Amino acid sequence: MQISTIQMRGNYWKRLAGGFSVTAPETGNQKLVVSVPESLEYNADNNDSDSIRNCQTGSMLITAENGDTLTLHADTGNAETVKIDIQNGDVTDSSEQPWSTWQDSLERRIDLAPHPATD
Repeated sequence: MQISTIQMRGNYWKRLAGGFSVTAPETGNQKLVVSVPESLEYNADNNDSDSIRNCQTGSMLITAENGDTLTLHADTGNAETVKIDIQNGDVTDSSEQPWSTWQDSLERRIDLAPHPATD
């Protein structure tokens, strides 16, 4: 995963992109592949905390070895929520949940000091 700072229209934005795979006892020793098909982004002014929070755009996809997926969609029209799609075989369950439910699981400490634009 890569976190970058970009500057657009005078504001700083954090962007999370990339992916990784993991196999661990916590995953039942099954491989999970995590990808970010659309960069997760949020406005990060200098008063912001040092966490990934309330992304306003983008998505994250987690795929299990058996093909089941969990997709987090940031763009719900409400900065306080995310849409979660869980696909198990041919069945997909969707729900809108508070960002705070997912923030702790996704959180990674990042440096919010202004950086030169990377894009």
